[in-house]
Amino acid sequence: MRGRSWRTRKATSSAFCNRRPTTRPSPSTTTSESRCWTKEASAMRRLNELEVAQLLRSDTVARLATVDGDGFPHVTPIWFLWDNGRFLLTSYAGRPHLRRAAENSRVGLVIDVEQPLRADGERPNKQIRVIGDATVAEDPEGLWTARIRTKYLGPDTPAVPAERRLITVVPRRIVAIASV
Repeated sequence: MRGRSWRTRKATSSAFCNRRPTTRPSPSTTTSESRCWTKEASAMRRLNELEVAQLLRSDTVARLATVDGDGFPHVTPIWFLWDNGRFLLTSYAGRPHLRRAAENSRVGLVIDVEQPLRADGERPNKQIRVIGDATVAEDPEGLWTARIRTKYLGPDTPAVPAERRLITVVPRRIVAIASV
């Protein structure tokens, strides 16, 4: 990964809820620590650096969550690129998620993969969950669109003639976990 690693994006030590709790929080546990604890957390583990890098480089489709004016979430599947501590996505001009991100910059992003069914009936997964701030801008000469398309389709990908917009998501918090 170029630039800052995903680990440098944590705002505080409690911003990453990747620690695996061994017991239910005690009354002395702080509010931020107790928010990280769930029953499901005990069946999860933190992704290591290699797993995070592989998932960020993969051609897995991300899901971008935006919020409309009435406070309802909308989820859009979208291709992404991780570059210098930020997520870059492009989309056709005029799409509703662009308007929602421009009106309310608080967004969520999920990148996840699921493994085949195991003998124990489980389908393990790896996931990176992000909350952050989005900006919407022009994609000058389609440069970011071309890089993203190359990631997903290969180097001989034809250019997209339609006008596209660049969505930049700067993470506030990243959770990188996997089921066990």
